Amino acid sequence: MIIEHVAFVVRDPEAVSSWYCDHLGLREIRRGGGGDIFVSDDDDSTILQLEDARLVGEEETIADHWSRDARQLHLAFNTDDVNGLCHRLLEAGATMEGDIIVTADGDEMVLLRDPWGLPFQLVKRKEKMK
Repeated sequence: MIIEHVAFVVRDPEAVSSWYCDHLGLREIRRGGGGDIFVSDDDDSTILQLEDARLVGEEETIADHWSRDARQLHLAFNTDDVNGLCHRLLEAGATMEGDIIVTADGDEMVLLRDPWGLPFQLVKRKEKMK
C-alpha cells in the first residue's frame, strides 16, 4: 500500500501552486475538474492536492491554517541547505515559526509557514529516512 496524495484546502490554489513550484521546486502534474491542482516533488514520490476552498464548504468551515500549531500538521521538505533555503523562502513571503534547530540526533530543521499560513518544515537529516 502506498499513499497516493495528501490534500490541503486552500483559498487560492493557483497562487499556492505557483509559490510551491517557483520556490520549492514542485511541479504541477494535473488539474482536477473542480479547480483542484495536483503538484509533485522531483521523483513523484509525494503528490499534494490543492483543493479550492470556495468549492469545499462555507467560509466559516474552512480551516484557518494560521491558527493551527505548525507542529500538529506540516509538510516536510528535505534539503542540503536549511539556512540558505530558509532565507530565500523568507524573501519570497514565508514566515518562520521558530529558530533553526539541530536535534540531539544531528538533524537540522526549521518550521515555516507559506504566505497563506500552511505550515511546512525544512529538514536536513544526519541519516536519510530512506
